[in-house]
Amino acid sequence: DCEGVPEELILIQVEVEGKTFIFDCLQLGARAVCSALADVLASESAITMFHDLHNDAAALATLGGLEHLHGTLDSQLAMEFLTGELLSGLNGMLEHFGCKTHSGKDEMKRQMRQAKASTLLSQRPLAP
Repeated sequence: DCEGVPEELILIQVEVEGKTFIFDCLQLGARAVCSALADVLASESAITMFHDLHNDAAALATLGGLEHLHGTLDSQLAMEFLTGELLSGLNGMLEHFGCKTHSGKDEMKRQMRQAKASTLLSQRPLAP
């Protein structure tokens, strides 16, 4: 998942085998982070999953220099195909399949609406 997109690439969150990694593109540089992740994100043998990939892909290409994503699944598009419902949110998809929802997602959306998202995400140190 990418944060700050499409105008900025502030954070990239990656989960691998149940471990979550957050890359700070403001501190490390978007191109440096994308270069480090290129073997996974551009791999034809690895499957990467995003929810609502469109803006993330645009930012990864224009700001991170990562023009090709291979083996990528957009769970939002898959949900739209399965249900016919447009713009399915992550929690809506999880609820549809009887899964536990992301408990902090609604609160984070509220905070990002109140403050400009890039301002909130650019504050350092990052809040846990």
